[in-house]
Amino acid sequence: MKKHLLDILFAGFLIIQSGCVSNRYFFHNKVLVYSSTPDSGQITLNATFIDFYKDTINKVDYPFNLFEQEHSLIKANEPKDTLLQKYRLPNIYPYSGVPFKFSREKNSIYIIYTFKNEVFKKKYFQVSKQDSVETSAFDYLCDANYSYNWITTRFTGDTTIEIVGKKIKCWVFLEQYPYLFPPNQRSQTIYLDRKSLLPIQINTIFYRPDRKTSAIIKSEIFMKKIDSIFARPWDASNKKWNYSKCWKSSNSSIEESH
Repeated sequence: MKKHLLDILFAGFLIIQSGCVSNRYFFHNKVLVYSSTPDSGQITLNATFIDFYKDTINKVDYPFNLFEQEHSLIKANEPKDTLLQKYRLPNIYPYSGVPFKFSREKNSIYIIYTFKNEVFKKKYFQVSKQDSVETSAFDYLCDANYSYNWITTRFTGDTTIEIVGKKIKCWVFLEQYPYLFPPNQRSQTIYLDRKSLLPIQINTIFYRPDRKTSAIIKSEIFMKKIDSIFARPWDASNKKWNYSKCWKSSNSSIEESH
């Protein structure tokens, strides 16, 4: 009886462990499609893509076709339901931002990226309500030294977000641009998956003077959130991204570290 009880407990432990492992790598080696929902207006279903290879984030800010097929094949296999055609767009090998990844050391989260063959590691988030971090925005790593791309990040708490039926525990960070002046002011709320350190939702807030009364500042929020997940369809270790001209390295040290 005692042995049988131990066997049950051990089996339960394995199930829990496998659940933790699957959750840890839920987003890895996937192509993640983000929709964009404004306060007013029509939702954009494929506004942003992330190729999340291992821990490296390749971020593409406009639509492309996930599957490398000839246009004739795409036409031949095109579904009649127009709702299923939303991802069938021309494959143009789009430009990706500078590839980067986040790593955690205790309560500090660092951004790591390669720029002109040099590896940079900078603190980006601090999981502490008493501390803030000054750094450069991950969307503008090519222009990291320009003041208008410097931000401050501050931890505001945690929450749970449901992504394609799976509940993801997130840290929430407020990202502000202290050196921007009207009418260019904006801020972001980043929802960071505590397991993969992937931004799974980003709420961008734009602050603009009212057209009639400039003393009145109005805000508009655009919420980007993962709404679809695809298995990575490429055999090569990395998609043939057209990186920005500022990024001169042909091979990322981030990839080589795995």
